[in-house]
Amino acid sequence: SPEQAMNSDNVDFRSDIFSVGTLLYQLSTSDLPFKGKNPHEVLRRISDGRFAEPEVVNPLVGSKLGRIIRKALAHDPGDRYLLVHHLEEELLAFLAEADVRDPRTELTAYFADPDVYTVALQKRVATALTARGKAALQFRQMPQALQYFDRVLCIEPHNTQVLALL
Repeated sequence: SPEQAMNSDNVDFRSDIFSVGTLLYQLSTSDLPFKGKNPHEVLRRISDGRFAEPEVVNPLVGSKLGRIIRKALAHDPGDRYLLVHHLEEELLAFLAEADVRDPRTELTAYFADPDVYTVALQKRVATALTARGKAALQFRQMPQALQYFDRVLCIEPHNTQVLALL
């Protein structure tokens, strides 16, 4: 975390939240938020607190997950999640939007047959997000509908149902 890189005396659990944010970034983008040629350069970049937004590095991340990751990686510890539980709640709510309810069950299914699971998950997520987008349209919540549809099209670029709605 920046406070550790700067040898601050004010290091607490929020450094762990920063670490979780780094892991989420890497899992979501297949890249690290802070890179350098050597450890000194990496520490300097962490201290500066600048990194490419995750949804720019990987458009599949989307704005909601990008916001969660950015908050976990906030330079100022006071801008990070107050409790790890709050981060967990936001991640679970994000997953629930895409019909992913129990991460442990999902992981068990994935490890049982990764290829079959991946195809089924993509279909299930696209269906759930399309339904949420349609509901948002009914309530005239256009920005939300567009976010859901954008996520669907990242998964299925030729989704005829979403393309027709747009």
